[in-house]
Amino acid sequence: MVWALLMTSALSADLGADERACEGADGAACMRLATRSLRGDGVARDAHLAMRLWAQACRHQHGPGCTAQADAFAHGEVVGLDYSRATELYAQGCELGDGTACRALGELHLMGALGTLDGTTAGLWYQRGCENKDAESCTAVGLWLERGDGGTKDPGLARALFQQACDMGHARGCTQLGIRLQLGDGVKRDAEAAVTWFERGCRAEAWDPEACREWGLAQVEGKVVPQEAVQGRVDLERACYAGDHIGCRHLADLLRKSATEEALIAAERGCELGDALSCSKSQKLRYRLILKSQR
Repeated sequence: MVWALLMTSALSADLGADERACEGADGAACMRLATRSLRGDGVARDAHLAMRLWAQACRHQHGPGCTAQADAFAHGEVVGLDYSRATELYAQGCELGDGTACRALGELHLMGALGTLDGTTAGLWYQRGCENKDAESCTAVGLWLERGDGGTKDPGLARALFQQACDMGHARGCTQLGIRLQLGDGVKRDAEAAVTWFERGCRAEAWDPEACREWGLAQVEGKVVPQEAVQGRVDLERACYAGDHIGCRHLADLLRKSATEEALIAAERGCELGDALSCSKSQKLRYRLILKSQR
């Protein structure tokens, strides 16, 4: 067996159990062994062995094994870049119920990795991913329906899918729904409802920087929700330092009178992220600090 080369007298009982289970057609056990091999957890680190174990999991009809193997081909990791092989394995993973495989295959079509940019086919794979309980796929197919990439626009269904994605834990889905309500885009404008969705997107485990920016700003302004300037600042900081340049700009505005040096840091961060207004603010703040030092 492949693991015989790695086993030592100190090998844990659970590792031995996973080895037996993997050989007995338990794909999930093969995946656990592959993860150990990648991390060097109790065994020698060996990415090529992990690849063989993913393949074994896939043969055992375990969708995530096919997906992990496809990822390696799609990113040129461990093996050479091979979009054709990645496509085959993603399709197999999707058929076995792994929604992330469906989404990854949609992304290959959308980026034109297979020779032609194909938004229509991408959306169909996103739909499969959403049906297979992949929250990010639900957000993606919502955007697809909103744009009408499949030939027909359906903004109402798109919003329903954003909510579904949010309810499933994809923070970006919460943000997308909040933006539509905030702007009145295809739906009656509702600032209070929008802020509720931004808060959810910011509080999600894998939170969205844009949601934190909008939620933080709402707390600072205190127009739609009770004013909570301290917590609002925290959420603006989260947005800014997670790469949201507009969040940096708002943070600089918030701090420019009370904490000029911190405001300058935020503005410079926004400028580094490509926000021209933040660059302008950073110049003004720097000049203010120079004048202050000369008094």
